Amino acid sequence: MIKKAQNVLKGIKDGTLKIQNIDFSSPEIDNVEMMKALAAYAPESIFLYQHFDCDKWADIKEVVMEAVKKSGRALAYASDKLRDDKDVVMAAVKNDGRALSYASKRLRHNKNVVMAAVKNDGRAIIVASYGLLHDEDIVMAAVKNDGSALRYAPAFNKNKAIVMAAVKSCGDALRYAPALNDDKAIVMAAVKNYGDALEYASDRLRNDRDIVLAAIENSSAAYKYASMRLRLDKSIVLKAVNNGGGFLLGNVPALFQDDKDIILTAVKSDGNALIFASDRLKDDIDVVAAAVRNNPEAIDYASQRLKEDPYIRFIKSGLKESDLEYIRETSHLLGH
Repeated sequence: MIKKAQNVLKGIKDGTLKIQNIDFSSPEIDNVEMMKALAAYAPESIFLYQHFDCDKWADIKEVVMEAVKKSGRALAYASDKLRDDKDVVMAAVKNDGRALSYASKRLRHNKNVVMAAVKNDGRAIIVASYGLLHDEDIVMAAVKNDGSALRYAPAFNKNKAIVMAAVKSCGDALRYAPALNDDKAIVMAAVKNYGDALEYASDRLRNDRDIVLAAIENSSAAYKYASMRLRLDKSIVLKAVNNGGGFLLGNVPALFQDDKDIILTAVKSDGNALIFASDRLKDDIDVVAAAVRNNPEAIDYASQRLKEDPYIRFIKSGLKESDLEYIRETSHLLGH
């Protein structure tokens, strides 16, 4: 074991010394500089070692400061006195806003400390004092960092500026502002950030073409939240499918499963979408060829006739594109 303090300190700082090689029973470890280095190296675990007086070092500001600068949550192991020290807590929350939960009650009432915490992690607002949950500056900073923080500040769920900031940061935050789910600007911002936020829009806006197209552009899965009128709109279905939503074909009206334009669009990006095509299109050589070209395994979903078709089988085998036209013409002459 290494016992000489200068070697230990050097090894810790340059990373050449493994912590398991340190002799913690050595009195040479028991000094501030050594503990500061250890705190920077293992900011949380050093307060858990049984080889030295953890309570003693949890009350030494220099040591705890080094620890929380590396891992804010090391504040959990600090003494009550240092959890109430503004410098220490500020350093902790600037590293990890969630460390606010370990701060003293007094500092959870301190606007500067809470502001630093929510700027690092908006969700830290959940442990702020009741008064600061009603502070517009704090809530705005929190939702700009993480829109879901709006959940913990219901007093502001009708405040357009705050809700707009929230949905721009996290579109899903629209769920926490039902009073504004019919505001087109807010809903548009939400679905551009997170298409599936369309689920929380008003009926009127789920029937708004601009809103639905923006939602689908972000996430093809948002199609399922559109109004029935728009789910029956071919251009909307094409947009969703073209955006990688071939899987949606299992839930679209049957008429679209028999629409060649839609099925072709789907199988070109996901050959396995052929599984949702009508029997007629599973027997369409253009559709099946596109599907198999994208994914050779898609041949499993083709009609029996096309599974045996030379052209389709050659595509599955990986034949070069330049040879396919000849094979296709031959297939046609053979009556396939």
